[in-house]
Amino acid sequence: MTTVRTPAEQQSIYRFMLKSLQEYPSEAVSYLNFEVSKFDDDDDLQQGYQRLSKTDRQKLYDFFNNKSSATRSNSRTRETHYCKKPSNVRQRFATEHRSITPKSSTQYPKQIQQPPSSPDPFFTHTSELIHSWKLKQKTKNQLGIELNALIGGCTKLSQLIEIIHTLKNDKRVMETSWNIRLIHKLLHKAAEFSDSHSSNFDGVFSDIIRFKSVYEAKTCTLLLKLIKLNLNFSDAKKLVLGNAAEASVMQQWGIKPNVAIYSAFISVCAKTDQFDSAWQLVCGDKPVMAPHLPLKSNQITCMNLLTACAEAGHYAEAKSLVLGDGDGDTDTTNLMQQWGIKPDVAIYNAFIKVCINSSFGVETQ
Repeated sequence: MTTVRTPAEQQSIYRFMLKSLQEYPSEAVSYLNFEVSKFDDDDDLQQGYQRLSKTDRQKLYDFFNNKSSATRSNSRTRETHYCKKPSNVRQRFATEHRSITPKSSTQYPKQIQQPPSSPDPFFTHTSELIHSWKLKQKTKNQLGIELNALIGGCTKLSQLIEIIHTLKNDKRVMETSWNIRLIHKLLHKAAEFSDSHSSNFDGVFSDIIRFKSVYEAKTCTLLLKLIKLNLNFSDAKKLVLGNAAEASVMQQWGIKPNVAIYSAFISVCAKTDQFDSAWQLVCGDKPVMAPHLPLKSNQITCMNLLTACAEAGHYAEAKSLVLGDGDGDTDTTNLMQQWGIKPDVAIYNAFIKVCINSSFGVETQ
């Protein structure tokens, strides 16, 4: 059962976390990105993360990453677009109630092993890490950190898949709930191999969603990036829409779709020749994004729709989106204007591409 805390209690936990992490701001950034940091052995700090609300987790992440980017010229490269930053920081280990009081000192974690350099090490190294965890030589948190480093050392998609397969074939691993940032690390790493053939990603989506974790909206946008590389519309539909017989994976996880997720879904549609599925989201009988609905399309949605139009050669829909329909007295306001979105150079360039692909010239007013 979820513990309900008063606003005062939530604020007290947040202040403790903020004060503790401010001692070493650069280490805080590493800690929030699930990388090795001197905070890793602080159990009270880890319990604090577990008890923070989603909003406060986001505030912490924003605070330290904004501070880092303002003061460090060599700040880490971050994901762009909607995957720019995690929506929250999830629990680092099993639920238990402990007092939240700062420790007098914080120790550095033991130096983790670097990913091995031999050509076929990943199955062996992953198995060794799991074995040491089972023998209680490592905590789950330590295992997660070392897996994170191992994943980061992958230079080929096949190596990443080897890690995933080794993890999924271990019963105890699959029965354990993992920090969502470890799942995100797998997905971010998979996206780095975008030049791999689409078939090389077969089965990766299904394997990853089998891991137990507290999934969130950002996970879904990352999964859609993976699905786009795999050119697998059925997985995208399973994740976001579901069908008459089965709820979507998102719904099963208790995640409400947002504009970023739908925009990423449209991007998958554009790559998999599923234009109608994309267009239905904004102009169908039951649109999910519209001015009168809680979710409203944004500029990225429009860019992805124009990409779908270009891929499928749908000039009419692109025209209604950017220029509107009709001539003279029968002119209809374009959809972007109805949605309160101002077109920019990128939008017009995308529209021109639709015109070229559809064998139409740009119309003059």
